[in-house]
Amino acid sequence: MWRFALKLADAANCARQHLLQADVAEDFDFSSAVRAFHSGEVVFLVEGYDSITVDQALQFIRALCNAAPTRLWLGGEEVDPVTGAPI
Repeated sequence: MWRFALKLADAANCARQHLLQADVAEDFDFSSAVRAFHSGEVVFLVEGYDSITVDQALQFIRALCNAAPTRLWLGGEEVDPVTGAPI
């Protein structure tokens, strides 16, 4: 399981059907906990794919939503979506 955040406009462009087929769901609780709602982001939870790299995650998100994430959490840790460095 891992998470990513998108700006609201980018999230609106994601097809709900494609998200569900890829085992992706909006994570309301986590989004509230990290205050993503206040910065205009939507946080998504991806089931499966436990061992994933930053590059693989970025490819997955681009293929699914044609957007770059604003935030990324892998292995329970927030990482920079550009460099992959822990935040």
